[in-house]
Amino acid sequence: MFTHSNIAHVLLGASLLACLGTPADATVIYTGSGTVGGNPATASAMFDITGNTLTITLENMSPAGVVQNSPTDTLSGLFFTLTGDPALTPLSATIASGSSIIQAASCNPGPCSGVTNVDGEWGYQHSSNERIGSAGYITTGLTGDIGNFNNGAAGTNLDDPDSLSGINFGLVTKNGFTPNGGLANVPLIEDTVTLTLTGVSGLTTKDISNVFFRYGTSLSEASIPGSCTPPCGGGGTFIREPATLALMGVALVGVGLVAGRRRRP
Repeated sequence: MFTHSNIAHVLLGASLLACLGTPADATVIYTGSGTVGGNPATASAMFDITGNTLTITLENMSPAGVVQNSPTDTLSGLFFTLTGDPALTPLSATIASGSSIIQAASCNPGPCSGVTNVDGEWGYQHSSNERIGSAGYITTGLTGDIGNFNNGAAGTNLDDPDSLSGINFGLVTKNGFTPNGGLANVPLIEDTVTLTLTGVSGLTTKDISNVFFRYGTSLSEASIPGSCTPPCGGGGTFIREPATLALMGVALVGVGLVAGRRRRP
């Protein structure tokens, strides 16, 4: 027969097991820092897997530069590897809340101030890894190499010529952005974009590896490796979801029940 003490132990054990949980119940953050184009560079990518959907929040967190910012030190993409190397379907590319297009008056065929949908200016390509970017090193196979974050179809080209050409709509920092001639009068995102893809069913954040932040407009330009603390395997932040935190609370209640029972004569 179960006693109150037995029940408390069962609750405690179940709760602790749930708290250990699986990485599917987590958001993982990769960060990378280095020097690009003579400027200090810091970037962050937050990955979240829910069912079949992967959501990435990519941010340029660089401090103020010591020289003028240029296309070379503009964050333009993210490469990473998934277990099993699945081909994903790009759903949406959206400017995150609190971020915006700067120098929007330069958009051709028309100003893009206030626009948040950048489906046509960011592209996804499946190669030997997963590649996402706003520059010409991404090939979508669509006419004009337009971005394909629209269920894999063409999005809207906000600025001529081709969408995935040049540094347009790359990510620049809010922490003291001072453009040189190569960035003057170019629409850019300051400083975060949210990217949503599907095709990760059965995977967890532990299946993400080999994260690299890409800068500039070609593969010959700089990249910075990202890292994350265990259990994601590298050096960074691991965040458990609220449901898991709630279970941790249940575990603590179980500890209290056991302790209280033992103190009674």
